[in-house]
Amino acid sequence: MTAVTRAGCSRLAQVATLALKHRQNKHQRQRIIIFVGSPLKEDQKELVKLGKKLKKNDVAVDVINFGETAENQEKLEAFIGAVNKNENSSLLTVPPGPHILSDIIISSSICNSDGDGGGGGGMGAGSFDVGGGGGAGGFDADLEMALRISAEEERQRQEREAARIAGE
Repeated sequence: MTAVTRAGCSRLAQVATLALKHRQNKHQRQRIIIFVGSPLKEDQKELVKLGKKLKKNDVAVDVINFGETAENQEKLEAFIGAVNKNENSSLLTVPPGPHILSDIIISSSICNSDGDGGGGGGMGAGSFDVGGGGGAGGFDADLEMALRISAEEERQRQEREAARIAGE
């Protein structure tokens, strides 16, 4: 899992690719999940180039776009279009609102795989409706745990930040 921070999307994807290259179980499919919650520094051309490189290395990518959805949408759609191979990659755009991010992800095609080892779920690239759902389906237990831990860490970080601001 990768969270896009100030380091930038392309740099973190390169690090994730390196980690996948040195994984212990070479029979597992390579998949990167990228959380994008801030404006992307990279331009669309750079992201498409990265997507083609990942596609060449047979790496599937799921992108979860939240926060700066309007600003990043076009860039991320182009990136997913470049990396997508046999509908193995997907883009989940979470609109602003009172949503619990982990619940939206669990009910999306990222966790509800179609049995071929990962997301896509036959829906292809694009935005997914966050209102629907349908339970957890066949998602990977490790992915669910990682998403829950990530959500809890983010909640704790926000609480610390709010306490710091209140203390000032």
